[in-house]
Amino acid sequence: MTGPAGQAEAAGAERPTSAEAQPGSGPDSAAGITAATAAGAVAAAAPALAAVHAKAVPLAPGFRPYAWAIPSSEVASRHGLRLEAVLRYDQNTPPLPGVPQVPLAASMARLNEYPEGTYRELREAAAAYVGLQPENVVVGAGAA
Repeated sequence: MTGPAGQAEAAGAERPTSAEAQPGSGPDSAAGITAATAAGAVAAAAPALAAVHAKAVPLAPGFRPYAWAIPSSEVASRHGLRLEAVLRYDQNTPPLPGVPQVPLAASMARLNEYPEGTYRELREAAAAYVGLQPENVVVGAGAA
């Protein structure tokens, strides 16, 4: 056997009586865990915990924990705005309230339709702007 119980059996320790093995039945138990059992579990986990602590990397100097953004109501108050006038672009939420109502059947019927992927109109406009041919313009997702 492995674990603290297996180690105790391997060391020749006595098995708990049926009253001690029943959850919540031991004299000092809380949900079936006696103080001796808890102490044994802590002692058994100590080497693993020490190994984790040995591998831990200290935080960089000047490290600060994450600070949540101030609420929209505080932004409005600081700048003398109505709450409805505050548009948040620092959160993964739509700037305007409400979800557009799209008929589900119509939406599902178009799942297999993808937009034209050559960005022809954009390439033509960019080429005209810089004096090139559209074939010489490459459109990407913003990565350099």
